[in-house]
Amino acid sequence: MDREKGLCRTRGLLLRNKTGQSLTPSSQRIDFRRRTHSPQEFDFPGYCLMGFSRNLYGYIRQRYAVRKITFMNPQHPYYLFSKDGREFAFICPGVGAPAAGMLLDETIRLGAGVILFWGTAGIFDRNLKDCLILPKDAVSGEGTSRYYGMDESPCRPDPELTARMESCFRKNRFPYAEGRVFTTDAPYRQTRESLMDIKNRDCIAVDMEASALFSVAAFYRKRIAGFLLPSDRVSEDGWEIHDPAHRPPMFRSTRLFELAVDILSGF
Repeated sequence: MDREKGLCRTRGLLLRNKTGQSLTPSSQRIDFRRRTHSPQEFDFPGYCLMGFSRNLYGYIRQRYAVRKITFMNPQHPYYLFSKDGREFAFICPGVGAPAAGMLLDETIRLGAGVILFWGTAGIFDRNLKDCLILPKDAVSGEGTSRYYGMDESPCRPDPELTARMESCFRKNRFPYAEGRVFTTDAPYRQTRESLMDIKNRDCIAVDMEASALFSVAAFYRKRIAGFLLPSDRVSEDGWEIHDPAHRPPMFRSTRLFELAVDILSGF
């Protein structure tokens, strides 16, 4: 009974959090970091790419004229660059819903209005191994989304940006599968029971950020979508980890980066 009362109080707190004004907004931290860490004057682009691959920083430096913005977090800098007359920001977020959600909150407060992310996911069907996963929505198994006002309903990406992604996948002949994903906070606690529950919700993959990113963007009424690259497969028989070296060439991180730039360039 005490546990049930505690859960009810937590739900009530999160419901009030949906409309309450934050006492700890990311905008205040941004202002503080600008004052105390050698403030850099810059116009932040409206288009932001979030790729979960640190080796892309070196690739972008070699290929584009880059302005590096480090005052928020030197370990996760923003790279500002342009292509075909459009300005972009790129950043490699931390892994997991809390880290990625915080960074997206800051990115939106800096000025981003259209965000495209890509990362990795575990799949259930081995036939999806060589496909990109295009989340049509995401079920939250993480804790961040609820602080941005989401209930138990699946979190959704921007439909027009998602349609733009599909168009680019088809144009560039990238195989993909569209479906629901489940976002978890505990990838090492995938049990047979939880796997059955996730599959019963019609999910085709498990990741660690999608539902949180969709929720943060929805809270601020910004546009976001993303795609995921299968990194492993889980089934009732166990866990199969994929070797990145054996991925098709089209799934190399630099190729996916250029695909993401192409998606936002035409949006």
